[in-house]
Parts: sequence; C-alpha cells; structure tokens
Amino acid sequence: MPARRLKWRNRLRYWFDGTMDRGTPALIGWLGLASVALIAVVTILVVLLTNEDTEASGGWGGVAWMSLLRTLDPGTMGGDTGKPIFLALMLTVTIGGIFIVSSLIGVLTTGLENRIGELRKGRSRLIESGHTILLGWSDQVFTVIGELATANLGQRKPCVVVLADRDKVEMEDQIRALVPQSGRIRVICRSGSPLKASDLELVSPDTARSILVLPPSGADADIDVIKTLLLLNNRAWPATRPHVVAAVLDSDNVAAARLAAGDDALLVDADDIMVRLVVQSHRQAGLSAVCTDLLDFAGSEFYLKAEPVLEGSTYGETLNRYALGVPIGVCTSDGRVLVNPGMDTVIGGGDQMIVLAEDDLLIRLAAEAPPVVEAAIATPAEQEPRPNRTLLIGWNNRAAKIIDLLDRFVEPRSTLDIAAPEEPPGVTKAKRTNLKVRYRRCEPTTRSALEALDLGTYQHIVVLADDGVAPDHADNRTLLTLLHLRDIEVQLGDP
Repeated sequence: MPARRLKWRNRLRYWFDGTMDRGTPALIGWLGLASVALIAVVTILVVLLTNEDTEASGGWGGVAWMSLLRTLDPGTMGGDTGKPIFLALMLTVTIGGIFIVSSLIGVLTTGLENRIGELRKGRSRLIESGHTILLGWSDQVFTVIGELATANLGQRKPCVVVLADRDKVEMEDQIRALVPQSGRIRVICRSGSPLKASDLELVSPDTARSILVLPPSGADADIDVIKTLLLLNNRAWPATRPHVVAAVLDSDNVAAARLAAGDDALLVDADDIMVRLVVQSHRQAGLSAVCTDLLDFAGSEFYLKAEPVLEGSTYGETLNRYALGVPIGVCTSDGRVLVNPGMDTVIGGGDQMIVLAEDDLLIRLAAEAPPVVEAAIATPAEQEPRPNRTLLIGWNNRAAKIIDLLDRFVEPRSTLDIAAPEEPPGVTKAKRTNLKVRYRRCEPTTRSALEALDLGTYQHIVVLADDGVAPDHADNRTLLTLLHLRDIEVQLGDP
C-alpha cells in the first residue's frame, strides 16, 4: 500500500512538473486555480461558521465577491467588521492573495522579459509579401541594401529581409551605421542559418519577390552558397517561384553551383566579372566609371520591356521607335540575351527589348519615327598598333587570370612586370602568345621601392589588393600604394 501511494505521488509530481515546463501560460493557469481554490474555501468556511456576517455580506455571492476583492487588494479589509472568526478568515484570504498576486506579477514580468528576448533574437516568423530576401552576411550586404533602396524609391512600402547566422541587433546596428540613406525601404533582420530549412521559413520565402544568396566571409564561402542553392532547389515551391540570384567567388565552383541551383536560378561568377573589369579598364581609361554608372541604380539603368507592337520588326527598325529610352539589345523568349545584335534580327513573339532609361515608367514608344539628321563624322586617322608596357603591383589569387586574359588582348611583344614582395611560382616561365612577363622585387607600400621601378616607362599600372590579410587591412595597404603612385605621377608630370 505505501509503495502504491508513493507511485501515485510520483506520477502526480511528474505531471505537475510537466505542466510547469510549459512556460508562462501554465504558471498563470496554476495561480488562477490557486486563487479560485482559496476564495472557494474561505467562502465555504464563512458561510458555515458565521451566519450573521454571511447575511450582512449578501449571502454566498457577497462573501465570494468580498474574498475576491481582498485577494486582489489587501487594503480592502481595512474597513471590515464582524465576529473574530469572520475577520480571521478575511485576513487569511488577504494574506493568501498577497502571495498569489506577487507571484502573478513575477510570472508576468519574467514572461514579458523572455518574450522581448526572443524578439531581439530575431526568431519570430515573418509575414510579408513581395519582399526581397538576402541570405548570408558579408560586406556586400550594405552595398546591396543601398542599391535596393535606390531602386525602390518609387515602390510602396518596399521591404528587404536579411537572414544570417548572426545576432539580430548587431546586424541592424551595422546596417543603420553603414547604410544611412536607406530611403523608404524597410530592412528586417532574422537570426538563423540559411543552410537550415526551418530557419529559412522564418523569412517567408514562398511570398518573396526575389532571393539573393550572398557568399559569407571565410574560406568556405562557395560551399555555403552551394548548400543554400541545394536547399532552395529541392524545396516545394508554390506555383509562382521567386527569382533566385547567387554569387560565387571562385570560378572553379560555378559548375557545381549551377548544378545545385537548377535551371531557374541565376549565377553570378564574381571572380570572372572582377577579372574582366580589371582587364578592360586597363585597356580603356574611364571604363570602370561607365560600368558603375550603368550597373548601379543612380541615373539610367537597364530594363527589360515587352513591346508587342514591335513584333515582326527588325532590331534596326526599333532603334528609332522610342521617344524615351535607348534600346541596346533583345532578350529572346528562350532566355538568350543579344546585346547589339545584327540590324536584321527579327523581334519575335515573347521577346523583350533591353532598354537603357532613367526609370521603367519613363520608357515610351514614339508616335512616329524621328527625322533622320545627316551629319559628317570625322574619323580619326588609323594608328599602327604598338606594344605596351604594364606594371602589375601586388599579387592575389586573381592575378594569374588577369595575366592570361591580358595576353589575349594586348599587342604582340607587349611586356608585363610583376612588382611584389615575392616572385609568384611559375608565372614568368609560362609561355604566352603576346605578353612577356617579368618579375621585379618590390614592397608596394614603400615609397622608395615604387620610385625604383621607373614608373614613367609604363603605359598602364594595375594595383591588386593582398588577399593574404584581412580585407580592411588590405584596403588600407592598397590605398597607401595609390597615394604614393599619385604623388609620383604629379612629380613626373606624366599621367
């Protein structure tokens, strides 16, 4: 018998502990039951033991109401009169109420603090539609948010959601500090790993307009991007799937990323684009400023515009069909992008025109073709191509690709000198078609070492950041090198 009683006692205690683990609602429920039990016991005792006081208080209901008031407010019993047993029972219910109300206030305070703490962690689920999701955290986040803020100036309540495995408050503070001109855009941060399906649900991907996968900081950035693309590609999407764009840092990982992303995602080879920009800017001064102006959202930018009235026309005929906007190419219905195609290219059904304009709302077809103005254009005299000399200051993992691409564009017998603290292995001995590569020892941040390179004999100078140190420190070293070069340029008088 004692063993059975002990068993039921343990079961009851286990059940009680289980209800207490359910958090603030369970604790409030138990305090409510304790209040009801206290009021009921006192009411029964008053009715059974003090008939006169019970009748004076209004019967069962009056006694219960008096007990409730004294439970909630101890000062209510200050004016009580009656027999000693009645006063003792009222004092009992008042003291019990003090403990219950105090416990209730403590439970509510703790629950509220826990809820605020959960909100600060950024673990609540988002309820938005038409928003843009940024998966991952890096220095690119601030640039992307700034460009999205400029691009959505004409939109109503634009929203950008950032999901990264970082503290929510820390992310919000950094965004406010580094993107002060956010315009009308709302930036919402959520703490979670983009590699987990449960965390991805926090940002409501089904109702998003687009998803951007950014490579995080670290050596395994592309691995995280590929994992995220696999998760997105294998997800059960609704009928309308958001547009997915991902950036890959290493060109060697593009094939694997494309396989993981599927056919619906767009991959950006950041390494290849950076190398091509460096090489093309080397060949044509000022090209980097042109690319920046075309690719950011300040001023004019590219838009895809469907023009059914142009179907059947040739691309040459469409060049004079716009009152506002300049066509530069065609995006075909099967996804091919044709920049400056042949003038006889026919615009097919479902094709979209690639138009350069200040805003998509300002693109407008002309009612009639503008008149043709004949003008004489002076053609500069052809100059014989000459080999050039290029100085490459510094070294990083993109340098070899830059040299290989330069070899395809420069004139034969051109030379490139690598000025770096250590000679890159095998670079100067490799056979190339047009470019001869040599090495000159140099510390890029030392003024005397730069002056010893005889900079006036070079037509082009390319400065590369050192990827062996932290990004901020690498930028500081590159800036110091550029300042030295600018000052030497002024003294030489040779731009």
